[in-house]
Amino acid sequence: MDLLKSIPLKYKLPGIVVGLALVVGAGLQVVNSIEFRLAATDMAMSEIDATGHARKAALIDWYENNISFLRTMSVAPKIVASAGEFSKSLGEVPGSATDLRKAYITDNPNALGQKKNLDFAPGGGTYSTLHAEVNPWVRKLETMNDFYDFFLVDTQGTVVYTLAKEDDYLSNVLSGPTSDTELAKVVAQAMQAKPGEVFTSDLAPYAPSAGAPAMFIATPLFDKGNKLVGVLALQLNHQEFTAVVNEPTGLGDTGDAYLVGSDGKTRTNSRNAGDYDVFFALPSSDALTTALTGEPILSPDATGWDGAEAMLSSEPLTELVGTGWTLVIEKERAEVMAAST
Repeated sequence: MDLLKSIPLKYKLPGIVVGLALVVGAGLQVVNSIEFRLAATDMAMSEIDATGHARKAALIDWYENNISFLRTMSVAPKIVASAGEFSKSLGEVPGSATDLRKAYITDNPNALGQKKNLDFAPGGGTYSTLHAEVNPWVRKLETMNDFYDFFLVDTQGTVVYTLAKEDDYLSNVLSGPTSDTELAKVVAQAMQAKPGEVFTSDLAPYAPSAGAPAMFIATPLFDKGNKLVGVLALQLNHQEFTAVVNEPTGLGDTGDAYLVGSDGKTRTNSRNAGDYDVFFALPSSDALTTALTGEPILSPDATGWDGAEAMLSSEPLTELVGTGWTLVIEKERAEVMAAST
């Protein structure tokens, strides 16, 4: 210490200046690093937010296209007339439903998943004649609109026509084996509705489709005298909206996007094979709890579905009325921070 005091000030000053310069330089590096990380976080959050808005817009577009198609079909004279005519033809022959199920399902020569290709089954009388007129037309509609199945339900709840010819065909959706399904819910609602009203179900396993995920939309059918003649319902192709959600743009390497229902379970599978499947029960987290209240989230410090630190956004899909879904976009913080170093 005495030695340091004995050094003349003119020799000390250069050392002091160099030392201060080193300290200031190190401080600036820390400040620059922090600012860079903050800027990287802001950019990442903006990208996540934009990705969420783009996904939401695409989902709404998909949904509204299906709703528009359903409404258009519900006023098509051929559809309205067919609902009543199918129902009437079934009532002409006692026990005809059992025989027709056998003809169009059991004895149908087409493979499972292709039963829709049988237009006419002999022995079905007026029903088979009508079916031969309607089925090719509905099959063309399916090709153009990519729905999974097309239902005509009479006013008693009998499914008088389906395209796919699964086990719900000619059953009663209001009192039969499918009475506790999402299809039954929307059909019952449509039975009490006004012209043009549409009802949308949640996604749930559906036994007639081998337990596959299924969602439905339904609307009432009225004749020219404004008399209810039945309900038109569509089973939508869930793979379509899953593809919209899982589109990789904006998600980077670790990013994920998913739909979550009001029960806290996913309505889509992960885009990364093996991560999670549809109806996966998401672990409880503050972000999930907030998202399920319907409040939008944009957070740089959240917990992802796998427990990793994540940047996350969520938006309720209130436009998809009846689903109760929320769209979640997340990306691991580690990926963003690695890019900022």
